[in-house]
Amino acid sequence: MPMIVWALSFWANRARDWFLTAGHRLLKDEVNTVVVTVGESINNDVQLGNEWERRNGFEIELRTKNVIEENYIPIESVNVEGVEPLG
Repeated sequence: MPMIVWALSFWANRARDWFLTAGHRLLKDEVNTVVVTVGESINNDVQLGNEWERRNGFEIELRTKNVIEENYIPIESVNVEGVEPLG
């Protein structure tokens, strides 16, 4: 069992390191996504009945832009009742 726990921790730390280094730059440059925070790598083991599920991971906060493009249709004139015209 210690080998499995070590492997989980190893891969969680590798993924975390990627978000802190190369992934930080790659996400920003290629997909307009910014890494805001990367949490510590922690043990999240959970007991399900009599068995344990081994979990190791970290939290990450990402931000990206949401751009909606649509055709601009100008309003050329409006009829408003009950209002004095300008000018």
